[in-house]
Amino acid sequence: MKPLSIISIILISVISLGTLIYALVNNNETASNTNYEISDDVERNDDLENDEFIQGNGENNDAFVDDGGSMIEVAEVFPMIMSEGAVQNAIHHMSHQKVFAKEKWGHIQITDERINRLLEVIDYNSYSHEELYRQILERWAIGDFSQAVEDHNSIWRLQNGTIGKATRLLTEEEEKEYIMKHFN
Repeated sequence: MKPLSIISIILISVISLGTLIYALVNNNETASNTNYEISDDVERNDDLENDEFIQGNGENNDAFVDDGGSMIEVAEVFPMIMSEGAVQNAIHHMSHQKVFAKEKWGHIQITDERINRLLEVIDYNSYSHEELYRQILERWAIGDFSQAVEDHNSIWRLQNGTIGKATRLLTEEEEKEYIMKHFN
């Protein structure tokens, strides 16, 4: 065999092996970032990033309709073991009901059951910013949303937000329209 042919075969083999390794590593990272546990026509991502499920498009939105949030439903959507990112996303998406921001991604209707369940989840786990989450949710549990703009923006900053900073509370009418649009 000629030296040029051997070099070509080695080069092609190295490139092919590199491409295969890259594809496997990239696929593994994607798979490890997604943890689906709920079925029933919708799946819940542990980081609550499945926008169709969260945003309330009027179709596969059973877990977030205005039904008072039964405990079975809440326990399925907010399992006792949640990543810190999932807790942040839940609080962030719930805050959208109360605040004005030019852009909002993710919508979870605020219910007492959801607030209480997230407090239980925080008590059960250990998170870097659990005191912030607890302060926000304890205020919300007593119906105090006066700091919802600051609450939203605190979580938004933890998530390195660049678009969608909250600027004010929604009026009662705006909140009703938001609820109708996303949850009814």
